[in-house]
Amino acid sequence: MGACDSKPAPKPKPKGPKKELTFGKDPNLNIADFMLKEAKGETLVRTDLKGQQFLIEDSSDCNVYLLDKLAALTVDSIKNCVVVTGPVEGSAFLRDCENCTFVVAAGQIRTRDCKNCKIFLFSGTEPVIEASKGMEIGCYGLQYFEIANHFEKALMSVFNNKWSEVFDFTPAEGCTSKNSSNWKAMDMATRNHEEFMKALVEKEPTVAESVGLGSGGVVPITHGRGKACSEDAEGSCLLLIAAPSSDFGRVLTKLLEWEKKMEKEALLVRSRKVALTKEQCTLCFSREADKKKKSTLIKECSQVKGEILALEFNVLGSSGADSVKEILKEEALSWIAEGEVAVDQSKNLFSVWKEDQ
Repeated sequence: MGACDSKPAPKPKPKGPKKELTFGKDPNLNIADFMLKEAKGETLVRTDLKGQQFLIEDSSDCNVYLLDKLAALTVDSIKNCVVVTGPVEGSAFLRDCENCTFVVAAGQIRTRDCKNCKIFLFSGTEPVIEASKGMEIGCYGLQYFEIANHFEKALMSVFNNKWSEVFDFTPAEGCTSKNSSNWKAMDMATRNHEEFMKALVEKEPTVAESVGLGSGGVVPITHGRGKACSEDAEGSCLLLIAAPSSDFGRVLTKLLEWEKKMEKEALLVRSRKVALTKEQCTLCFSREADKKKKSTLIKECSQVKGEILALEFNVLGSSGADSVKEILKEEALSWIAEGEVAVDQSKNLFSVWKEDQ
């Protein structure tokens, strides 16, 4: 009878994803394994960072390869160094760096008191520079074996790179925060990221072979806004792809192959992948004259079980802007199994979503 009256044992609660333990909480982590201090002429290669933060400090003439997903990156007081990283989920903070080259992907990045540095950059938010001079910034173009997996773990979309949208807290007299003489954009048409990575591979062949180091990777090479590319260039257009999320892997592969072939006809300026409401879609297609087409596009783009990929191009081709736009549209249609593709003159999309989307 007691057995009949007894209550069933409560079901165990489902376990959530296991959190990565940090210093002081995980007895297996030694803080000294996650820093490089007072080094000179060293080469450090790490592929086992366990999602932790990393510190580089008071060093010179070093080559540092942090090819894993990181929580954060702090670099302080270094000279003549090369620092190459996988995706940094949080912040990358570069302070008092001189004559250094960085290949960094981060959720956000800030430099302070830096001088004459090059940064091949992926930034999920507007990069910030402060009290920094002689900075040269370009698009992140890194390849290694696990990079796609690490971007996914860091919850960073490879399409949402704001490397050229730099904000300078301390612009020179006569300049503005958005039009500062303290930095310049690299000309990505010269493929200088490829030349830099080629030189690295030749310099460190053993490292390159062991981790698959090279150029290309999974981030589309964009030519940038503002100083990197005229904000109001003639013939610029927006290619919108609305497709199920399952199609975007193929879209990325095809875009990476195709943007090189098309760079004499059209330059990819910037890209975004976002989920939009019906109201936001209405703003995106505000210049579409054909009311029936406009209604269809708004409906498809707001109801698709996926996201919108927006690709802004500057049209250069001698064949004419209209011809190139048709090529863009036809090519994009071949990348997706279902969904909609549209070419629009308006760049309203880039001002109708919030950062947390």
